[in-house]
Amino acid sequence: MADPLAVQATFESIANFILKYAITLAALGALTVGLIEAYKKLFDTLAKFQRRALVRWLGEGAAGDWAAQDKPGAPPRPGGHYAVSPNARALAHTDVQVLPGPYDSAKAYAELLHLTTGVWPDERSLLDFGKQGLFHRNVSFALFELELAKMMAQIQEAADAALNNPTRYGHWFQFLTRGCARDDVSRWLEAMAAGSTLGMDGEVQRQDLAEVYARIRLLMRRQLDSFQTITSYRWREWNQLWAWGIGAALLLLAQLIQAVQVGVAAQDLTPFRLATMVVFSLAGGLLAPIAKDLVDALAKVKSGG
Repeated sequence: MADPLAVQATFESIANFILKYAITLAALGALTVGLIEAYKKLFDTLAKFQRRALVRWLGEGAAGDWAAQDKPGAPPRPGGHYAVSPNARALAHTDVQVLPGPYDSAKAYAELLHLTTGVWPDERSLLDFGKQGLFHRNVSFALFELELAKMMAQIQEAADAALNNPTRYGHWFQFLTRGCARDDVSRWLEAMAAGSTLGMDGEVQRQDLAEVYARIRLLMRRQLDSFQTITSYRWREWNQLWAWGIGAALLLLAQLIQAVQVGVAAQDLTPFRLATMVVFSLAGGLLAPIAKDLVDALAKVKSGG
């Protein structure tokens, strides 16, 4: 029967070996996160990312729509994470809306910015901002500087404003009510047009109109929740992808520098050895974000905790 103390010593030896590598990865992870955070602060990447996400969501990636293009001359592309059924625009109830036709995503975008910033973007800046994907820090675009949760709170208020003023903010209202029942949208618009004279003759009618309002507002909120969920996941995935790539590049660079320092000649860096470095770098970049937890766990094993 194996000696328990010998088995324990073996595990501690293995843990000590892995611990040294994990400490290196933890340092790599800290450096990678620091570089990414510095880049995001310097180049305002969160605001740009959220602006592109909102533009795609409003445009749904429709062919020929300005919202589907992030760069000059870029071909139309699918809406990706924000794509909906091809007939979603048709379900915007143009027959019961105050608009003469389908909502215009650029105008819906302008109405949203107006409701969230109090500033109406001029036509030129709106066109440049939408078509060319340009972003500059300005009060007209202050919405995108907020963290996602705070940005969505502002958008929710803008949605409530459109629900209570569908005629004034027709494009934004029509976009938000795509998934609502035709009868509900029609009755709500009639009630808004008639003011206090429609549906207020009896308790039953008032209750019915309140239920219509509740159903429309619920579906509008669910659209906003869906947008927030997908955008949050996309932002997290992009951060993880960049962390993996940068971590792998730094680890590969460190290995090459270390090879030079120990006097490894260029001819000794065979394709197999380089491929091995690349594999270890990719694995290290993948493990770097969780290396701190791994170090803590291995430290407990080593100390017998």
